Amino acid sequence: MNEEADIKPIEERPVWPPLEGNSLQVASPHPHIPLTPQGTPINQGFECELPFELVQQGWKKFWSKRESRPYFWNKVTGESLWEMPPVVKPQFDSLSDPLGIAVTPPQTPQPAPQTPLPLGKRRASEDLQGPQAKKFILAGPWDLEISTNVIIFERPPCIYMHSHPEVEAYRCAMLAKLRQCYQELCHSREAIDAPKDSFNRWLMERKVIDTGYDPLLSSSCYPEISLSMYKEIMNDIPIKLVRPKFTGDARKQLSRWAEAAKTIMESRNAEAESRKVVKWNVDETFQWLRKTVGATYDDFQARIVYFSCK
Repeated sequence: MNEEADIKPIEERPVWPPLEGNSLQVASPHPHIPLTPQGTPINQGFECELPFELVQQGWKKFWSKRESRPYFWNKVTGESLWEMPPVVKPQFDSLSDPLGIAVTPPQTPQPAPQTPLPLGKRRASEDLQGPQAKKFILAGPWDLEISTNVIIFERPPCIYMHSHPEVEAYRCAMLAKLRQCYQELCHSREAIDAPKDSFNRWLMERKVIDTGYDPLLSSSCYPEISLSMYKEIMNDIPIKLVRPKFTGDARKQLSRWAEAAKTIMESRNAEAESRKVVKWNVDETFQWLRKTVGATYDDFQARIVYFSCK
């Protein structure tokens, strides 16, 4: 029985590449053809081995796990080569123009359309994580990557109620009434008009330090008295000072300012010492106006500052 059994020949498997002496070798139906990579390779840290010119052009060196050999990839054009690309020297004089300012930057070659796959291109690895977002690189003597200066603070979500037409109309009416009350208080207490836009500045100042729940009107602030509004009102007492255009206007403003200060002290129940100081300064100012002839614009302005400090 053993003699009659058919002896099957040992199946020979194709080996690639074929040996020189093996004439019965059959080529593989799926030859090993390198392909163009898809997506951005994973950085393996070979940038230090490349020349500086290639790094400036966008070339990087990576290691192929499939082929067990290094390859070169351009992050600008997406081109991938097995051999190191040639170094292109800058086309400008390093002595007269070391930074290359007077020379236009070289045009970056566009990636060629898909053609029959050449043997010089490497095959895409299957262990890549897919294409990543393309990073914009500036071409020129300076490649600057400007980082953001945005600072984000975490805070609890807004607890304001949704806006309603009737509520907003009522809030607007209350705001107008509050503005009118501020004007009437300035006119009745100090005999002046409310400083221009001081109410709007007061709203913004109060809202910054407000801990209440109203989105517009402040309800819980500390300190309760606004120092900025107080200073604006005090600057307009006894009269509102403006910057005069001519020397004659500066002289008239100083005279009216002294007269208004005297009137305020006579109409108020102030201390005797305060009345004495204000009266003495007013008399001194009028005496200086009568004696001084040919005073300059700056002299009148300095006199007002001196009188207001007193």
